[in-house]
Amino acid sequence: MSIEVNGNRVAHDAPLLRIEHGNPDDIEIAALLAVLLATATTPKSSPAPAPAVWLRPRRHSVYVTATSWRSAA
Repeated sequence: MSIEVNGNRVAHDAPLLRIEHGNPDDIEIAALLAVLLATATTPKSSPAPAPAVWLRPRRHSVYVTATSWRSAA
């Protein structure tokens, strides 16, 4: 199986980038940096912050009439 990279057929098992020992010159370092930056992904949008707990109380207040204190006893 092969894939196409920039118009060239590359074997699926062949690495797209090979780093060898030695002293790289400026052009080789620039090429490595370009490959690394091209493959780097930007983080997706951050998740939405959780809603504030104090905005949604667990118990809603009930309408209290002027004489409701009588029925509480």
